Parts: sequence; C-alpha cells; structure tokens
Amino acid sequence: MDRIHLTLHFLGQLPVARVDAVKAALAPLAAGRPRFALEAQGVGAFPNFSRAQVIWAGVAGADLPLLMSLQAETAKVLTAAGVETEDRFHPHLTLARVRRPMRGALRHALKEWQQRWTDVRFGILPVERVILFRSELGAGPPRYSTIASFELQ
Repeated sequence: MDRIHLTLHFLGQLPVARVDAVKAALAPLAAGRPRFALEAQGVGAFPNFSRAQVIWAGVAGADLPLLMSLQAETAKVLTAAGVETEDRFHPHLTLARVRRPMRGALRHALKEWQQRWTDVRFGILPVERVILFRSELGAGPPRYSTIASFELQ
C-alpha cells in the first residue's frame, strides 16, 4: 500500500539546486488550495492491458476538477522553476509496474482481473497534501522517500 500513489508530474533527475527551487515553488501553491476527495474507481493499464507496463486504478468524483486544476497549476510553477513538464495527464493511482511482457497464463489472468475490477468503486480518497518524492528504481520494487510535504488547506 505504501507504493500506491497519484503522480501530478514526473520530474526525472534534478540537480539539488533545482529540487530546492521546486520546494520553494510548491509551498505557496499548496497553501492556497483546499483539501478535497476523489473516488478510486476501475482499473486500467498503460499503454494497454495487452502490453501492460503500469497497472492503475482510476480516479473520479465531484472534486476531480480540483485535481485537474492542481495538476495544471503545478505545471506552471514547475515550469517557472525551470523544470520541464509533460502536457498529458491521465489521473490514476499507480498500483504496480510490469517489468517484462506478460505471456500465456499470466496475460490471461491479467485480462480476467481487468474484467472483474474494471467498473468497481474502491472508495473515497482524501487529498490532503502534495508530496515531493524521490523514487529510486533498481533491483526489486521502487523505493520512495519524501523530500517535502505541503499541506492543502
């Protein structure tokens, strides 16, 4: 459960000075935003279930526009801090990463799993903070550590 997350922006590798600029830019952004709630609903895969690399749960709910606004404003402050951002954003909770293409029985099991959970509502997710994470990839699962946490109001 500690690796499930919703990514607003993936920043890649940044020098320490740039990380400090990001922290300084995110603090006032978060301080001026209200807390909100989303609903975890359905599952999917990027780029698709046949070639899954990321398995995800969707997010929905009446407050989804608040998430989209937060993501867009985050892009603006990151750009102003000298960090490139991607234009595409598909709100989702990353559940797992797939390291190798799935074949045979495993691929079939994933398709069955998708059919079972595709429209299920999993529950409400309170969104209370924006966290700047460091992710370390390598042998084993990704490891995440918090660089800074910014409380929403």
